[in-house]
Amino acid sequence: MLRGARVITAALLVAVFAVLAVPLGFAAVPSVVRALEEPAATPQPSTPELQIPPSELTPPAHVAALDPEAPLPDPGLLTAALEAELMLDGPGNLSGVVVDAISGDVLFDQDGDAHQLPASNQKLLTAAAAMTKLSAERRFETTVVAGARSSELVLVAGGDVLLSAGESDPDAVVGHAGLQTLANETLDAVDPADGPFTILLDDTMFVGPTLNAGWLPGDIAAGEISPIYPLAINSSWVEEGVSRGPRSADAAFDAATAFSAAFAAAGSEAGVEVAAEVIRASAPADAVELAAVASATVEQQVEHMLLTSDNYLAETLARLAAGGSRWPAGIVWWRHRYHR
Repeated sequence: MLRGARVITAALLVAVFAVLAVPLGFAAVPSVVRALEEPAATPQPSTPELQIPPSELTPPAHVAALDPEAPLPDPGLLTAALEAELMLDGPGNLSGVVVDAISGDVLFDQDGDAHQLPASNQKLLTAAAAMTKLSAERRFETTVVAGARSSELVLVAGGDVLLSAGESDPDAVVGHAGLQTLANETLDAVDPADGPFTILLDDTMFVGPTLNAGWLPGDIAAGEISPIYPLAINSSWVEEGVSRGPRSADAAFDAATAFSAAFAAAGSEAGVEVAAEVIRASAPADAVELAAVASATVEQQVEHMLLTSDNYLAETLARLAAGGSRWPAGIVWWRHRYHR
């Protein structure tokens, strides 16, 4: 009799657990399945074909002085030749005027009075402004100064947006100054006993909005331009060593993070500890400089900007020519249209 009661009790318990398991299963299984599923890949923005830089550039050629006795080009033949060459593969309108340099006669005119966005030839004006307002031999320094506490190191942006994450390369324009070199020099200037160190970022050289309200979202998504900061690796392109694809949404912070990692790597053997978080903060007044790396010259950067049609570098040079912190970022006058 007792054995039969135990069997009945066990059967009832099984039934109760079975009843409870059904709703619990419906509640728990989807959560378990979701946890086991791989997260969906974040789609990467694609660069339109018309915005991909050319793989080769035509070598610059020196133009000889015009011969005053040379015959004037035939406007009809010139117009036919230009119209055949200036056909656009994609959307857009083309306008232009060709004037004889000696006589001043108009040889070709296609909607010459039409208002057009200036496109990348605006970079010629940017180059002229940079070379006029800034010394051709000037270099922009990225420095590390002592913070308010002995454990604080402040990375101060100085206008170099062509940094590399690695060692400085004196023969390069992009990567002429390297964050690993800066980290090594910083390590030599500090006492490891002052750690663990906190890396602060001072990117207050530029003020105002980092994005121009007139820039098109599609151009930003395609990497034609991105928020402007006075500190960046590889002109803000996410993938170092390339000049296409997406750009960083916060180039200065990404560069500071790379510096923090480089400093931690440099000091690992000495037992130097570095806080994981980088904090934005202004450097103390009259802070002591601990280390510095310098960019390529303005002349070299201007040449690189023109040859590669680098929008980010052009915007940065425009702000530096306008006085850096005395001129807000995102100014409309220096707006570039980003289609090549």
